Amino acid sequence: MRTNHSGRRALAAVVLTLLVCGAAHAQGIALGSPCARGQFALRGYLLVCSDAGTFRYAMPEDIPAAPKGGYVERPAWYPRLSDVFHAVNPPACPTAGRITFTSPPVRAQDLLTTVPQGMMTGDHVTPIDHGYIGVKPLAKPQADRTEADFVPISAPADAEVIEISLLGSPTSIRIVLAHGCDTYSVFMVVNRLSGALGYLQADLLAK
Repeated sequence: MRTNHSGRRALAAVVLTLLVCGAAHAQGIALGSPCARGQFALRGYLLVCSDAGTFRYAMPEDIPAAPKGGYVERPAWYPRLSDVFHAVNPPACPTAGRITFTSPPVRAQDLLTTVPQGMMTGDHVTPIDHGYIGVKPLAKPQADRTEADFVPISAPADAEVIEISLLGSPTSIRIVLAHGCDTYSVFMVVNRLSGALGYLQADLLAK
């Protein structure tokens, strides 16, 4: 399934988290699943292949030493985005080799305080690998929020939807979009599916 920048999903009065090129759960990879010696993977946390040929959590001593001066590009041993995200039919990569985002995820008139990716904050591993987009209904007490306070969000560019899941509650939805060119967006803490994805809302909650 694809959605373009006019396809909208509804967000209630909570913070929307947007990750671009962040980590997702790789399909078929989990603690204890088969692997090849020296293989690393991401499933929320970094995994490494154990001597038994199965994935375990990576420890500091498993990580190859960094080059002098630190990393300036992804090290060869670190999983590629295509190993983390699994798109089936993403939009074709333009000849320029990069994706141009054509729509803001939240309309300017709906914005409140935002927190940028890379911020040093006290209650996260820092710097954070995601940003927070605040919306105006956050300024209202939760008890006063109504149906009219849902804020629409949009895909930043044409994309294949490759994951819709729950983050532990019915109003905390995660959506992963594949834009092509190994470029991905991850929306988190979405409260409700609507628009192009609205027909999936009941099925998501049932599971």
